[in-house]
Amino acid sequence: MLKAARKAFRKAAEEVIRTTPGARETAGHAAVGSGKRDAPVFELRLPAQRAVSEYANSVWTGVSELYETCRGHGAKLANGIELGTRDRGQDMWPKMKEDPGTVRADLVHALGFMYCTTDKPIENFGALTLREKLHGMFPRQYPSRWDDRGEAVFNDNRPYADSPLWLLNSLMMYIRETGDAGILNEEVTTVWLTDPEQPETSGIIGNKRRQRVIDAVFEVFESYQRHVKDTPYHLAQILYGDWCDPVDMFGTSVVGDTRTRGRGKGVQIRLSAHLFHTMVEAVDTLGASAARSALTGLDIDRRLTEIGKFASELREQMVKVAWEDNGGAFPAGFISAIHEMRKDGSTPDYGKGEIGYTLGSMRGLDFDGVKRRDLAVQAWGLQALATDRPYLKPIAGSDEMVRKLLSAVDKLHYDKKLGLVMYTVPMANNREVEALVGRMGIVPSGCAENGEYHHCQVFMHCFRMNVAGEADKVWQQMSPILSVTRDETIGGPFESPSNSYASDKADPHFGKGMYFGLSGQVDWLVEVFQKVAGVELALHDDARPDVSVRPRLPAALAEQLVFRRVIHQVQDGGGYRQIPLTVEIGRIGKGRNIKEPMIKVNGKVVSAAEVKKLEGLDSVKIEITYVHG
Repeated sequence: MLKAARKAFRKAAEEVIRTTPGARETAGHAAVGSGKRDAPVFELRLPAQRAVSEYANSVWTGVSELYETCRGHGAKLANGIELGTRDRGQDMWPKMKEDPGTVRADLVHALGFMYCTTDKPIENFGALTLREKLHGMFPRQYPSRWDDRGEAVFNDNRPYADSPLWLLNSLMMYIRETGDAGILNEEVTTVWLTDPEQPETSGIIGNKRRQRVIDAVFEVFESYQRHVKDTPYHLAQILYGDWCDPVDMFGTSVVGDTRTRGRGKGVQIRLSAHLFHTMVEAVDTLGASAARSALTGLDIDRRLTEIGKFASELREQMVKVAWEDNGGAFPAGFISAIHEMRKDGSTPDYGKGEIGYTLGSMRGLDFDGVKRRDLAVQAWGLQALATDRPYLKPIAGSDEMVRKLLSAVDKLHYDKKLGLVMYTVPMANNREVEALVGRMGIVPSGCAENGEYHHCQVFMHCFRMNVAGEADKVWQQMSPILSVTRDETIGGPFESPSNSYASDKADPHFGKGMYFGLSGQVDWLVEVFQKVAGVELALHDDARPDVSVRPRLPAALAEQLVFRRVIHQVQDGGGYRQIPLTVEIGRIGKGRNIKEPMIKVNGKVVSAAEVKKLEGLDSVKIEITYVHG
């Protein structure tokens, strides 16, 4: 079965470029010399934590397997294989470090599946139809090949509300890591739903509208802006669910009725924070020199100003509606999801600040009256609170909010055996949960996404690394999900990318590894390890160094690290110039007092660990030596 799926997927993948609009130009960006390399695409050495670095390197070996084989769900759609929009978007992050040409082609292909469900202007805010909500969204799954766009394809067209964001995250990362803003001008297709009022059973069919990638970016943000205007909470609507897809009943217009999913106005705060993050990322990337050069004739400043204003207002509303802090020892943090209605189906008085039933409230507002917190929203909310840009209205007391949020995470979510639990109190496996929360109710209490889920943990680890002074806490709390740092109680062979633990303490298998399914946490773990090394690329922005290194070293590493990867810089004639990067960190001396570190770039002593421009360099070696006296 696996051999047949691999063969089918390889055949489909080989023809993605051929069937993608602008294929000839796109194919010209295939990585130069992508077959054999003298330099490793990813390598981490930690002399003081060798087992962890060996584990990190072993995780990397799964990147291609995940991308080329495992994210194909096996169903044959049109001429290709079914791919997950959310999964594919995250899997592009490490894959582009190895093969940006393939990621470029796949991005152009995936961005050609945007729903165009109406040709009329959408202005009916407060009463949007499902058809109007879906305009600018993407299907949960899409085919890797689709030669005859006149043939309807019946794949998984449920509109998970975060699907477009993962693709935009990868698009912006690709531009930053390669400098290739030309992708924004590639032409992409759009699709039409054969039955937009029933997307879960609808087919998709080719639509006559074609647009550039940059047009798709703006259309996605306009779609979310309509969603926000359409709900009394002025936050992002959950529709059919988001990252934690079993939570799919907060978007119903009739409490407990699955047939009304997407028609309600319930919101997801994690999704709102993700949207905020993506808009800030877009403003940063599209406002830089590479995009400005590529997007001539476009009023980019006006569009970015609008996006920045939307982002600022969205963050303000997140804090206003979903931040809970009763003072004192109260575990402050964000609510996860809010339904449009109360549990009994009555309408809250929104004007007085009343809200519907929730998931993740410590005030007893949850559907079952239990006080709980959700880790995913704390992770993305942390990132939103810690973000600072000139166009964003400051959140009063945001530093203290960050401190309180992290304190609550340490107190409520951390378990020495599990790491961080997703839900501080698991949800029961019963009809009430199934009706009011969603398919979470069909999962045994405390398992997989209903409790502790490693993918969710790495959200927090990745974003917490951005907060000064938090590296030690991240290292401590991440250790339980790495098999090499666990003891024999793990209960058998375990591999972090595809497992979670039983996390309900009443479960006789508590703390033991359980297979759940392939997870995007591989993609996030690679980013965490790169954050430890402190490597940042900005090949898209003449105002910033192409490469900068700002290590975030946990004390356990004893100031010793070697990190290697390859930078792929886009070339004017097509293809990428490969530039091996090595970061070496060490220490000399035995005293406690640390002097200014000694920094070398390609053997030359410099004042900052950065490279202004890569032109003329065949390789880069950055050495940072901490001097103790």
